[in-house]
Amino acid sequence: MPANPALMAFNGNKKDLGLLDNPMIDDPKQAGKFKVPSLRNVAVTGPYMHNGVFKDLRTVVLFYDKYNNPMRKLNPETGEPWAEPEVAENIDLVSLEKGPALPDQRVDAIVAFLKTLTDQRYEPLLEK
Repeated sequence: MPANPALMAFNGNKKDLGLLDNPMIDDPKQAGKFKVPSLRNVAVTGPYMHNGVFKDLRTVVLFYDKYNNPMRKLNPETGEPWAEPEVAENIDLVSLEKGPALPDQRVDAIVAFLKTLTDQRYEPLLEK
C-alpha cells in the first residue's frame, strides 16, 4: 500500500511496518502486513486501507486492478501515478497479478456489490 503523506507527516515520517511494529513480532516477513477487517459496512467506513490513503471505495478497486490492467496508471484521487508501496519487500505479486484486467463496468459492479454489504441502519449514509 502506498504511504499516506498526511499520516506520515503527523507520525514524524516513520514508515508503518504493520505487524512488524508489534514488539512481540520478530519476523521480517510480517513487515507491511495488516489484519484485514470485515467488509461489512465498508461503503460507509472510509477513508480506506490501514492508513486511510484512499478516500473513495472505487479507488481501492482501481488500485488492485492496476496490477492486471496496464490502463490503470493514475490514481483518480490525485491524478498522479500510483505511489510506490510503503513496504515493498513482502508484496505477493504472484497473487496480485493473477486476475483479469477489469473494464470500468466491472469495477462499478464490484463497488455496487460492496455497497450491498451495508447494514440497513447505515443505508442513508450511502451516496446515491
